Amino acid sequence: MFLKVNKEYPHRRLIRDVCEEVGDKDAVFRVKKNRELSIVYPNGTCEYTRGASFPSGVDHDGLLIAGYPASGVRLTWMHVEGLTEILVGDDFDCLGTEADREGIIKTQYPHIEGLWSYSDNMKDVALLIRNPRSAIPAYHSLISEIMYAHDCEMAVAHQQNLFTYHPPVENWTKWRDFRFTEELDLWRWFIDFWMENGTKYWDDLDFERNGQTPFGFVEEGNRGRDLNCIHQNVDCVPKIVMAYEYINDPVLGPPEINKLATLLDGRKGFNIIEESARPCIFESTLENSPYPTDVTRVGEVGEYNFTYTQLLEMLDMVNGVKAKYSAGIWDENPVAGELSLYLSLYAVDIGRAILDIEISQNYPPTTSPNGDYHRELTDWFKNIGRGDRYNKAKVQSMFGYWPKVAHLYDDDT
Repeated sequence: MFLKVNKEYPHRRLIRDVCEEVGDKDAVFRVKKNRELSIVYPNGTCEYTRGASFPSGVDHDGLLIAGYPASGVRLTWMHVEGLTEILVGDDFDCLGTEADREGIIKTQYPHIEGLWSYSDNMKDVALLIRNPRSAIPAYHSLISEIMYAHDCEMAVAHQQNLFTYHPPVENWTKWRDFRFTEELDLWRWFIDFWMENGTKYWDDLDFERNGQTPFGFVEEGNRGRDLNCIHQNVDCVPKIVMAYEYINDPVLGPPEINKLATLLDGRKGFNIIEESARPCIFESTLENSPYPTDVTRVGEVGEYNFTYTQLLEMLDMVNGVKAKYSAGIWDENPVAGELSLYLSLYAVDIGRAILDIEISQNYPPTTSPNGDYHRELTDWFKNIGRGDRYNKAKVQSMFGYWPKVAHLYDDDT
């Protein structure tokens, strides 16, 4: 059972009153010493207050929270703020500087939506995952909300649309049919990248890390390691793995977030609220955090679905990743063990969706795979922000880059 937020003492100026009420006048000084923002009262209640940017000049061991786009990072960093008084930074914040990317940073790297913009300011990684059946539609909703932004400036210009925009089902269907295989691969390779200490699945010249023409993804047997994981300070192997579905559950959420709190507890440069108060702060954060969030983000359910064939492919992929991290060198790895548990739950969920279709015979519409439809999708995708990123005319204007890739383009393209 959760400890309830103290509604009688909503302001910090009343801490002394609370302490005197319970007969412990000295407790106020201990409270203020141990915690400057979110407050634990001597009577067992607590109060959430907003955090601040990580202070500059503080020697610390930074932490990355890494997740495929739309995997629940926002909900996670809300809880981090309640636990630590620290605002989580953004790897894609074009308004900040490298100096701002200290403390705790959320990253979507190596996905196209992420940037390694934190140099060697980080030390450890916490991996966050989410069921691809929800994460991939939610990612499309996210990029729809920011008008398929292809750069940080455009994303910031449309960020007020986050958690408000209803993407047309037609756009979801086009994007899904054009990007499904690639995004499914990127979902699993995101896990591989971090679990395997920086496995690099893209060509060195593919600066988008997206396998778009004229590039393809590197075959699994020929992959090396990302130079960032070799030469930067961060240990690219995650210390913990968390699941969005657990964090978003009223019962499973507090212990799941406590894994992150435990990882932060005692870390150089950070203060973390005491363990006994963490369930209370968990609830208080959900009740009082000012950040907009929606656990059923528009675009995750209903008509924003997958075809029967796509679900079968997704189930096969999830089972393959689970099998990989359940045997061999991973057999005794505790992070791999928890990852396998989450993947088992995802496989059950996807399997139920497949079974529901088979029982009801209500198969989602599948467009016939013909050349005209593929050309239509290709033309549509080229005209959105994340579309034709390696357009020949654009690349030719990149004078230091063009000579290295000119041989990949046909003379008539």
